[in-house]
Amino acid sequence: MAITSSQIQEAILNCLRSGTSRTTREIKHHLETAGIRDYTPGQFSGSINTLCRQKNIKCVSRGTYRINEVIETIMQTSLKNEPREEDPNLAMMKLLLPKLLESPEMLQNLMKLSDAVKKVN
Repeated sequence: MAITSSQIQEAILNCLRSGTSRTTREIKHHLETAGIRDYTPGQFSGSINTLCRQKNIKCVSRGTYRINEVIETIMQTSLKNEPREEDPNLAMMKLLLPKLLESPEMLQNLMKLSDAVKKVN
């Protein structure tokens, strides 16, 4: 079965989820361990470029990438397990985060909305 670019992008985001910068070699190793092996160099570089262009990840140096801080904050907030009553915003983010990671376009729209709100405030 052919691997799609969206599958590669999702796996790249999962690799960078920890917030640590990773080299392309480390990202490719993560893809391989996730069972994603049958892709072209163009699919990989195109996926990296798309994620950078959509501001889901950023290039910190040549061949080294890191998840965007806004995405990292969303992930950290949504993954915390605190015993106190859950904040309604946190509950909403837990529901939205998986969908945002599945759809780069939806995530890009959220980033644009965030930028617009920052400009207004």
